Amino acid sequence: MTEPMPETRRVYATLRRVPGGRARLAFSVIPPAEGMGDILVGLLVRGVIPDGVAVEVDLASNVAEDPEVQKLRGAALLASVTLVQTAAAALLAGVRMLTAPVPAAAGMVKGEPLIALPTARVPGVVLHDAVALSATEVSIGLTAPALAIGGRLSVPVKLVRLTL
Repeated sequence: MTEPMPETRRVYATLRRVPGGRARLAFSVIPPAEGMGDILVGLLVRGVIPDGVAVEVDLASNVAEDPEVQKLRGAALLASVTLVQTAAAALLAGVRMLTAPVPAAAGMVKGEPLIALPTARVPGVVLHDAVALSATEVSIGLTAPALAIGGRLSVPVKLVRLTL
């Protein structure tokens, strides 16, 4: 027999700016007391918060440059690369794997999983998996828009190693 779900109730969700280019998403059964002046988004929803304990989640707006992320012991910025693709034939929109050279000083190991963070917004492009093909070459999966013959795609990327 399963335990019944507790009765749903009002849950206040707020998104606030936090110093250092960060934001804080908070969920509480208690209405915001400080007023709405610093709240970017305020939502009133129905839901359940176990034990009624407020939940706060800090969000980084730019993880490649966020000082809190840089302090993590297991994160290391390896290199900046640019993914480039020029279409010799028309390419359909979809998932692609591109490779880019990386300086040997980055210290990558063949097969090492990496995190690829775009440093500029390229409309229609989403980065996926990144893996070191060798000490000097990385393969990065991305979803990209269609390219006409002669069309060019260029995505600046920072490579990060995250050791768990």
